[in-house]
Amino acid sequence: MRCGIRRGRLLSGALTAILLTSGCGGASRGNANGVAHDRSPSASASVPHALPSDGALPLDPAVQGDATAFARAVLTIVWSVDGARDRTDQDPYLRAVPYFTPVYAAEVKRRQGTPLDERWRTHRVRMRLTLKQVPVEDDTLIEDTPTRATREFLLTAQGIGEDDWRAAMVRQVAYVFLARPRTGQPWRVSRIGTNND
Repeated sequence: MRCGIRRGRLLSGALTAILLTSGCGGASRGNANGVAHDRSPSASASVPHALPSDGALPLDPAVQGDATAFARAVLTIVWSVDGARDRTDQDPYLRAVPYFTPVYAAEVKRRQGTPLDERWRTHRVRMRLTLKQVPVEDDTLIEDTPTRATREFLLTAQGIGEDDWRAAMVRQVAYVFLARPRTGQPWRVSRIGTNND
């Protein structure tokens, strides 16, 4: 059983931690301009490496109908920090608002963002993210129903600048809670949390 998730907290607390962590140069090279995704057989959908500059990534209706693909896509959006355009840790969340339930969207919009560390802007940092779906092992979470679902991912994230400057790596379990009014309608995110909240 996994313990420690607090469903009342936003994932952005974990995101804030990585954005305020000092980085270091060097180490291994990576794609500093995009987001790396899990290509394992468990991945039911891929998400483009770059998000559009004008808002939320338009998600295909088929993705919105698949709980796993949808959870992966929205988690990718909220962790896709871009030091060249984002000013706070709230900005990626605001891009994902169209995919939240009305209650969660209102909660996110009320939240005050934390400014990005100036180094993220100076180095034009993009988040490199890997998501690996793992079985939901917390027995306090309800099993999937036609209108409720929970997806759990092992999340590894690191901010990497265009000049290869690197922030500290974060590794944690992220939970995505999903809801929809009835079968056949698109899923929406009702909460995102981590085991570190």
